[in-house]
Amino acid sequence: MTPRNILAGIFILSAVPLLLIELLPGWFNHITSPSSYLVFHNIAEFFSVMVSLSMFGVGWYTYDQSKDRHALLLSIAFLGIGIMDFMHALSYADMPAFITPNSSNKSTQFWIAVRLFQAVSFLASAYVYTDSPSRWLSKKILLPFALFVSLLVFTGIVFFPAHMPATFIVGVGLTPFKKFSEFLVILLLCAAAVAYWRRIARTGDRLLIYYFAAIVICIMSEIAFVNYTSVFDTYNVLGHIYKVAAFSLIYYGIYTASVKAPYVELAEMGDRLKRDVAERQMAEQALQQSEGKYRTLIQNIQAAVVVHGSRTEILTCNSLAEELLGLTKDQMLGKRAMDPAWHFFREDGTIMPLAEYPVSRVLALRQPLRSFIVGIHRPGMDDIWVLANADPLFDEKNDITQVIVTFVDLTERKRTEEELRATSEALREREKILSELSARLLKAHEEERKRIASELHDTIGACLAGIKYKIEGVLLKDSNTAEVATESLAPLLPVIREAVEECRRIQMDLRPPMLDDLGLLPTLSWFRKRFLAIYAGINVKLEEMVQESEIPESLKVVIYRIVQEAMNNIAKHSKANHVRIRLQKEDTSIELLVEDNGLGFDPENLPGVGRKWRGLGLTSMKERAELSGGAFRMESRKGKGTTIRASWTLGGKK
Repeated sequence: MTPRNILAGIFILSAVPLLLIELLPGWFNHITSPSSYLVFHNIAEFFSVMVSLSMFGVGWYTYDQSKDRHALLLSIAFLGIGIMDFMHALSYADMPAFITPNSSNKSTQFWIAVRLFQAVSFLASAYVYTDSPSRWLSKKILLPFALFVSLLVFTGIVFFPAHMPATFIVGVGLTPFKKFSEFLVILLLCAAAVAYWRRIARTGDRLLIYYFAAIVICIMSEIAFVNYTSVFDTYNVLGHIYKVAAFSLIYYGIYTASVKAPYVELAEMGDRLKRDVAERQMAEQALQQSEGKYRTLIQNIQAAVVVHGSRTEILTCNSLAEELLGLTKDQMLGKRAMDPAWHFFREDGTIMPLAEYPVSRVLALRQPLRSFIVGIHRPGMDDIWVLANADPLFDEKNDITQVIVTFVDLTERKRTEEELRATSEALREREKILSELSARLLKAHEEERKRIASELHDTIGACLAGIKYKIEGVLLKDSNTAEVATESLAPLLPVIREAVEECRRIQMDLRPPMLDDLGLLPTLSWFRKRFLAIYAGINVKLEEMVQESEIPESLKVVIYRIVQEAMNNIAKHSKANHVRIRLQKEDTSIELLVEDNGLGFDPENLPGVGRKWRGLGLTSMKERAELSGGAFRMESRKGKGTTIRASWTLGGKK
């Protein structure tokens, strides 16, 4: 059952007797004879006193072991309650005189005092926890306080009755002060009940249910004492019965908290200890088996293994480590990372400081070290390169107990890498030389084309032109002799004229003079017109988005040759009907674009073996662009045309 259900049941059961007396007074409310009531009263009160003193004894003598300040407070409070209840019983009107003559007023005064003290103690205890650190929650303070309150009540009621408020007046009955005090006690007990209920809900401590139930029953007891009209009626008797029940519940709660619970906990602790011992034995056996497997693994693993302690000292190693480091196991055991005869060095050849050693780094960082390449200098032996991995082992306190370092010999691989690196550097040097030779070859090729074009223009072209003019002069003479010459020379004139035009065409193909005289942009315009005249079915759009002065002289021939080669490929292979040539300047670069809508092709499956793009002039264009410090890219797909892009950063290689 839940605490809520238990407490609801206690409240209902304790309220039923009061309801029965209230609803059926003829059946349940009776007047007891004075002699019988005296016996009942003495039994109930002395039983309550014994329970109170028992609570004090249990709480007082078990505190040194339990350290339960909550139980200590209640037990000492009930010492005072028991003493004052004893005074109340001795002061009853039909009892022998208790120092001074007894009376109903005297007995009732003791009753009100002890009930107020009890209610305040309950309310205070609701806020005191087992381990509360307050100084005043100690034997030295609580016990004198409880005795002082008891003595103060005793002195005031016995020796100074006139100064104490009256609670009962003969012939009148209970005074308003007595009734008000009972209501005050009920109010304090209700506050204590609320405080305990909240504490139960917050902590889940089911032991507090006993205290809460006792407080509820005490409230019912006070309600009964408020309603009684005669000392000997059923309400008064029921109030004392409630009191006995409440004290019994409080005693059981203190007994459980101070005696029963510690013994139960001790028994459970013994069971846990037995389980811990059994688990420890099993763990030790497993550890021994694990250590055996661990040693076997270290010896059989295909790598050099060195196990270090938390101070970098060497604990063990396998035979591969002995072979790799050139020292025996006995020579290494107990020595620290900096002690052995070898030392580590970095890849640049400098000696590695101790703080960078694999073991030192793992101990400092508290995490594994992976793929750590390091060189090892071995006196009297060749230096070696190893790939190191270091793993920490932690104990239950998260402290590093061991560091396992594994080495794999990389000496042969490092030697091979160095040879490959040297070979690569040699290949790069040769590529650089070939690149320079290619650049010189292209330059020489271009200069030779320029020279041949000049020779054609200056010699053969000049001769053909002179012959043409001479023949035309002869043919134009108006004489009879000219008729014979005309008939003989006229057929030669078209041939000579065609030779002159062919010489001019060859010259322009080799090196257009206007490229040197006028610049790149006029030359590209001339080339477009000439291309349109030859290939009338191909529309060529020329976009010049750059000034002539912005184009470096070293790039003019390169750009012209790339355009020339690209247009020749388009005319021969693409079957395009539209071509776009765009030359533009963007920020610090010159960009060339030649784009057509022809058949396209797959760049990966071009004709030729072992040389990409051979046969389409693409290699020539790529080399021209890259040798002049630019970048070249070609994009093409079957049925999607071809795009050629070249770009140069201004201020780069010219």
